Amino acid sequence: MSLEDNIRALERTPVLADIGREALRLLAFSIEQKRLGPREVLFGIGDEADCAYVVVSGRIGLAGQSGEVRMVGPGTLIGEMALIVPTTRPCDALAADSAHLLVIPRTLFRRVLEEFPQIAQVLRQRLVAKMREEFEGLEQIRESLSRLPGG
Repeated sequence: MSLEDNIRALERTPVLADIGREALRLLAFSIEQKRLGPREVLFGIGDEADCAYVVVSGRIGLAGQSGEVRMVGPGTLIGEMALIVPTTRPCDALAADSAHLLVIPRTLFRRVLEEFPQIAQVLRQRLVAKMREEFEGLEQIRESLSRLPGG
């Protein structure tokens, strides 16, 4: 993919869309590419997470400990917390079909944050919104479980 193709792929990713074209250009210039075949493993639960992935094409199944699989596709940022803090993978990630991903190493992302410190505020707002959304989803599950007999 060309530099412009990488920038366009990053622009389609909600968490990264608002960080600005120059910051995206810096990311896109040094970004890595990864291709997976059908049923190929991207990572497993508990693996060290030192990068995030942007899905350019294909679908990736994310399976947590519950076994429930959530399918994600183009424009999805997988593992965004790894861009900010050392962490481990909370789920397994497996290509449902052939997939093309952009790999954003934490070290590269930190360099972009140093060059463009205003991005930190934008990302903080996005991550807080995402965490609220996930909390609300968990709260709905809790309420559903509490209505079950014996709950």
